[in-house]
Amino acid sequence: MSQKKKPAAPPEPASATAHASTLRSCLPIMQRLPAYGKLAWQTSRDPSIPFRYRLPLYSLPLYYLAPTHLPISAIPVIGQLDGPVLLLLALRQALRHCPKEATISHLQRLGLTANQIDEDLATLRAVADSALGGAGKRISFAGRVVRAFTRRIARRALSD
Repeated sequence: MSQKKKPAAPPEPASATAHASTLRSCLPIMQRLPAYGKLAWQTSRDPSIPFRYRLPLYSLPLYYLAPTHLPISAIPVIGQLDGPVLLLLALRQALRHCPKEATISHLQRLGLTANQIDEDLATLRAVADSALGGAGKRISFAGRVVRAFTRRIARRALSD
């Protein structure tokens, strides 16, 4: 009698392994989110930063409460990454217009470095790109359109 050999378990696809490793790369960023939240609070109250550069920090809670956020949050991966990405973009903008001494003070108080925000944004972009495949360029274009529209609305609101 011949015994049937059990087939070997199929190897895990390379794309699944790559996807898991990119998601693991988000863990340090998620661990830094409380520090980023405190940094947002500090910079939003810093009078040395012009109001127009602090405005995105004020608008983040409104974005989360708006009904337009619900469809975005239902999209796997992107719906979870939009919050940290928007927070980091708003922080980067505020800190770029903050006096250098104040920026260093804010970051050191929370144990962050000057390049950490840019590195974390690059990591989140890599995760989004791997999750989206080829759709990333179309979404990037849509993001530029939304950014231009938001700037126009903000200029009108500030000029009134």
